[in-house]
Amino acid sequence: MLLNIALNARDAMPQGGEMTFSSRVVDLDADYCSTSHFPIEPGRYIAICTADTGCGMGDETRRRMFEPFFTTKEKGKGTGMGLAAVYGTVRSHKGTLEVDSLQGKGTAFTILLPVADIESSGNAGQDQSQEKSGPISILVIEDEPIVAKATCRMLEMMGHRVRHCANGQEALETFRSQARLINLIFLDMVMPRMSGKDVFAQLVKIDPRVRIILMSGYSEEGDAMTLLKQGAAGFLQKPFTIDELAESVEKAFKGFRA
Repeated sequence: MLLNIALNARDAMPQGGEMTFSSRVVDLDADYCSTSHFPIEPGRYIAICTADTGCGMGDETRRRMFEPFFTTKEKGKGTGMGLAAVYGTVRSHKGTLEVDSLQGKGTAFTILLPVADIESSGNAGQDQSQEKSGPISILVIEDEPIVAKATCRMLEMMGHRVRHCANGQEALETFRSQARLINLIFLDMVMPRMSGKDVFAQLVKIDPRVRIILMSGYSEEGDAMTLLKQGAAGFLQKPFTIDELAESVEKAFKGFRA
């Protein structure tokens, strides 16, 4: 997370400049948490602050800076995944993030991460430890390369183990041989050669307990609604944000730990 911010700061200061890191402990109250774009709880946090004297960002760049593959750098000089990775890291650690930037003045990030209660977690019982989901193994079935790459990357940012299959036949072969190792499947509804509906039917035959989240650029009416009634674990409307992706995993695996 800090490396990605530092690399962005370096690129924003081609003629040189200054970057500083600092940290402090803060207590967040309910009023502050209610205004955050992240789902955070009141309590003690560590604030990690970075500031650079670079070129800063305009309104449009600030609005889109966390989008996967969005970059203002020249072709070949940036992937657009650096700040998306920062966003994913902060969210996966139940934290929040503030950005202050002005063109020509520089950029400052304030990352707030909850302080671990070591004593509580050390004495927690087995049942309590299972209330939050941990890393799981996910299969993404998606024929569009850009969508597949972005989806897999975001899931990996959350700490999950991810496999990708570009079509239904490849996915079925993978699932037949590795069903016991796959906890969750993201399935595109519209694919060449074999539709999502047909792939779903075959996956359920292999393992009736398989958890499948449907993905589509269309609404959940029609085939998607039919599959939801047949036991699909959820529906994700394209294009989706990293928040929506994370929420779909949480809902499908509430109470699960790998």
